[in-house]
Amino acid sequence: VKTFGSFPVEGLAKETYMSVYGSFASLGNKLYFASLPTGYVVCYHIGKNGEPEKEWESLFTKPLFSSEGTSWTRDNRDGFFDIKVTDEYLFLAFSGNAIKEGFHLPENLLVLKHDGQLVKNIKLKGVQFSRFVIDGDSIYTWGMEKLHLFNWRKLVENN
Repeated sequence: VKTFGSFPVEGLAKETYMSVYGSFASLGNKLYFASLPTGYVVCYHIGKNGEPEKEWESLFTKPLFSSEGTSWTRDNRDGFFDIKVTDEYLFLAFSGNAIKEGFHLPENLLVLKHDGQLVKNIKLKGVQFSRFVIDGDSIYTWGMEKLHLFNWRKLVENN
């Protein structure tokens, strides 16, 4: 078990830092993490000796509150509800909705290359989901008590 540091979001002031929790995905010796309460996503390379080395990170939404809950603002935005990785891409269920809006489930599927470069922000019209599964070219989303099926290759090419 290795530690990834007490302040994983580089450049973020301690007074705005909060606990980062979310979902993991891995492929080979790469470990990806996507935070739920923030729009923070990071990729670590795990070396032969088990040491994590940060390769890249992105902050899609900036946290606007402190770890103690002081100076809380309702303008905070939810981050990632789920993350999956394939041989080609990293897929993330991204909310980006403000807490004050009252609705938090994602409608966006972000597609990134393994180096963190954004390929596509796919807005799934009329679909709110929290989790998804990838099987070949298919993505199954689940949310609002409904299961939806999409061909992700067509969405990346046409959306």
